[in-house]
Amino acid sequence: MNVKKTLIIAIVFMAILGYYLWDQNRLLKQQTRKEAESRLVTPHREDLTAISVTNEGKTLKLARENDEWQIVEPVKALADKSAVEGLLSQIDQTKKENPFEVAEGKLGDYGLAKPRLTAQIEAAGKKYSDKIELGAKTPDDAQVYTREAGGKNVFVVPAALQTELTKTVTDLRDKRLLPADLTEATTMTLTYGGQILKAQKKNDHWKMLLPSEGPADDQNIGELLRTIYNSRASDFIDTATLDLARYGLAKPAWKGAFYVAKTGDTATTEPKGREWTLLIGDAPTSDAKARYAMQEGGHTVFQVKAEDYGKMRPSYDDLRDKALFTLKPDQVGTAILNVKGNVIRLTRDAAGQWRFAGDDRTALDQLTVDQKIRDLTEMKAVKFITTPPIDAQMGFNKPTLVLTVASKDGRTTETLMTGEKAPTENYVYARQMNTGQTYGIDWTVPGKFIVTPTDLEDKAVYRFDIDLAHKIELTENGRTITFVKKGQSWTAKAQGSDKEYQIEGPKISSMLYKVMALNWKRKLDPKTSQDATLIKTMNLESPPRQIAVYDDQGKQLAWLGQGGIEATNVYISRGKSDYMTVDQFQTDDLKRSIDAITAEMTKAADKDKDKS
Repeated sequence: MNVKKTLIIAIVFMAILGYYLWDQNRLLKQQTRKEAESRLVTPHREDLTAISVTNEGKTLKLARENDEWQIVEPVKALADKSAVEGLLSQIDQTKKENPFEVAEGKLGDYGLAKPRLTAQIEAAGKKYSDKIELGAKTPDDAQVYTREAGGKNVFVVPAALQTELTKTVTDLRDKRLLPADLTEATTMTLTYGGQILKAQKKNDHWKMLLPSEGPADDQNIGELLRTIYNSRASDFIDTATLDLARYGLAKPAWKGAFYVAKTGDTATTEPKGREWTLLIGDAPTSDAKARYAMQEGGHTVFQVKAEDYGKMRPSYDDLRDKALFTLKPDQVGTAILNVKGNVIRLTRDAAGQWRFAGDDRTALDQLTVDQKIRDLTEMKAVKFITTPPIDAQMGFNKPTLVLTVASKDGRTTETLMTGEKAPTENYVYARQMNTGQTYGIDWTVPGKFIVTPTDLEDKAVYRFDIDLAHKIELTENGRTITFVKKGQSWTAKAQGSDKEYQIEGPKISSMLYKVMALNWKRKLDPKTSQDATLIKTMNLESPPRQIAVYDDQGKQLAWLGQGGIEATNVYISRGKSDYMTVDQFQTDDLKRSIDAITAEMTKAADKDKDKS
C-alpha cells in the first residue's frame, strides 16, 4: 500500500469520525433540550429563590434569604428546612407529561378555567419566573391537569406536586422552639419556681454556677438540651399586639436562656454567637395538654406539649454531677477505711495486687477489695445540701466513716466523711473534705464499708495449680494411701502393700478441687488460752485425716489436717501454728470424693481376691 492510498484512507476515517462525533453531540444536545423542555421548571432546585402559592384565594410565599428559606406571606417566619426540601425536591423532579392542546372554552373540563391552585416559581440568574396552574385530577387520581398560565397546552403532573403545594403555613414553618442548635450551647440559665439554675460548658464539660458552684452532670444537661431542641411547637398565634397576660407570658413561669456560638467559635473572650431565650407561661391550654410559649422579643405565641414542659424543669440536684470522687477505680493506688476509729490501710503493689499496708504475708481477696474500691469511687449523691445544719447535728463531730483514696502517683487524694442519717429522710449526711461540700447519700451505702480486716482477707485455704499435683498422700486414722500421677491417670498404693491400683484421673481431680474449694471462717490464735484449748481438744496437733500434695520435684503444694467438729464448724490445720475453721458441708464434699476413691480401691482389691 502506497503513501497516497494511506493518506486517502486516513482522510476518510477522520471525516467519518468527525461526522460521528458531530452527530453524537447533536443527539446529546437534542436530548438535553428535550429533557429541559419536559421539566416543569427549567432551573434546578439550587437556583430557586422564591415560591408563591395561591390556594383558593389565599397566598403563601416562600423566599430564600441568606441561604435560608423564610415564609414571607401571610406571616414572616423561618421555614422548616425538611419541609421546604420536600417541596423543592418535588418541583425539581416533576416533568410535564402527555401534553395536548385544549380547544377554546374547554379548559373547564380539566379544572383550569378558574384554577383554585396556582404557583409562581422564581429563580436567580436570568430572573426566571414561571407561573403554573393546577386543575382537576385525572380519573385515576394519580395525576393533575396543569398548564403554564395563559398557555394553550395542558399536561399532567404527579398528584404529589399538588400535595406539596397545598401545604399550610403551619406545615411549612419552623417548629423548633428556638431557631438554634441548643445541643451546641455553651451557657444555660433556667429561671423558674423562684430559683435560677445556671451552668457553663468548658473543655467539653459542664459546670454549675448557680445556685452554687460544682461539677455538673454532663449527661443530664445534654438530655435536657436535646429535649428542648427536639420539642416542636404547635398552634401558632401571630399578631403584633399580643395580649401576653392571656397566655401567662406577661410574667412567664419559665425562662430559658442559651448562648450558642457560631461554628468554630470557642466563646471565650469575644462572643460571636447569640443568646436565645425561650419563655413559657403558666396558663395551660383548655385541655391542659400544652403550655403557651414564645421566643423573647418575638411576636408569635405557640404551644409546647405539657409532657415536654415537665422535662424542662430539672432540680439543682438533677443537674449536678453526683459523683463524690473524681478518681476512677483503676486509678486508685491507696485506700484508707477509717471505721469508727479502726483504720484499715490498703495499698496496690507493683503487680496490681491489693495488700494491707506494711503486710506482704496476708493474702487479700482481690475481688472483694476491688469491689469495695469500685463502690467507693462510684458513690453517688442523692441530695446536695446547700445550707447544711451544724456539724454536731449531722454527726460529723463523731463520724461513722472517713474514707480516703489516693492516686497511684500520689498526686490526688480525696476524702469523704459520713455522719448520721438525716431525720425523716432516707439519706446519710456526707462531706467531701477536699471541697467542703455536704451531700446526702443513700442511707444503705455506708454499711458496705463497715468492715474488718478479716472481711477483706482471702478466705481460700489453698491456692495452687492442681495440674502441678504429682503425688498425694492421704492418711486416715494412721493408714496412708499414696497416689502418683502417671500420664493422665493415677496409681494408688496402700501403706504396707506392694499392690498398685489404677484410679480414674477425674476422681483425683475432684478431690483436689474440693481441697481448693475450702474457705476458712475463723482463724485460731494459739497464743490465746481459749484457742489453744480448742487446738488440743479438736486434735489439730495430730489430726486423724491428713492430705499432703506434692509436685513432681517433691515440693509441697498443700498440707491439710482435719480435726474435730463442733456444731457445723470443722477444725482444720494447714501447717504448724496455722489453724482455722471451715463449714462442715465443705469437708463433707471432700469426704465424698475420698470415699469414691477408696471404694474404687476396695472394688479392685475384691476382684484380685476372686482371681486368687
